[in-house]
Amino acid sequence: MARLLEILAIELLPVLGGLVGLLLALLIWRRWRRRQPTGVRPRRARRKSILNEPGRAFLDALDRAIGREYRVFVRVPAAEVVQVLGEGNAERRKAEEDRLVRQRFDFLLCDPDTLAPLCAIQMDARDRDGGQSVFIGELCREIGLPLLRVPERPAYAVSRLRNLIRERVAAAEVPGVDASREPWIGEATEPVEDTETGTAGAAPADGPSCPRCGSGMTARAVTTGAHAGRRVWRCARYPECPAVVTDARARE
Repeated sequence: MARLLEILAIELLPVLGGLVGLLLALLIWRRWRRRQPTGVRPRRARRKSILNEPGRAFLDALDRAIGREYRVFVRVPAAEVVQVLGEGNAERRKAEEDRLVRQRFDFLLCDPDTLAPLCAIQMDARDRDGGQSVFIGELCREIGLPLLRVPERPAYAVSRLRNLIRERVAAAEVPGVDASREPWIGEATEPVEDTETGTAGAAPADGPSCPRCGSGMTARAVTTGAHAGRRVWRCARYPECPAVVTDARARE
């Protein structure tokens, strides 16, 4: 009897192995099928624009603000700007690389010759954030990339936008600046909005724009001290904005 059972076991073992293999293959196939899309593939069409209306309005203002000073790129994946270094295990690096692929910079200003990233710009929209705003802010602090946030508006102040960009790019070049603490990384202190022409406090034709807020500046004559007789420009929004620009070209 024992001999018979032994013979049966030897004969049935390959059959049982085959059945187990077939069952595993069936389970794998069913799982694969569940992941496949069903029904007719939806049609695809070209978008009318890669930017919404506020994005196009801002790009128009941005082009006028920067001229040929920078090159602007739109909707740039973070993975094209940020390099994941070799520290840590391969699994963590892969997860970080995948996260960077899913995030993007709305606008990226680069050096016109080297295309080195100089300033990131994010459009603030409450209906399409999903945590991206926080991640982009942390990312810019870590890599030392100036970040300017602007609200979605129908029009923007070109001169003020120009000054904000120059201010942030210049701040990034100051030795010893702690990118995690300096206010030039983060939100602008005031919204960048309104049109360049026809606004209150617009700069006179021969005067500069305020380097702090973009408003107009009024000429003042220095009457005392070492700079007596020299003309300076004071922000039209003084005392709310205390900015003063010296003008060595003119004396009154």
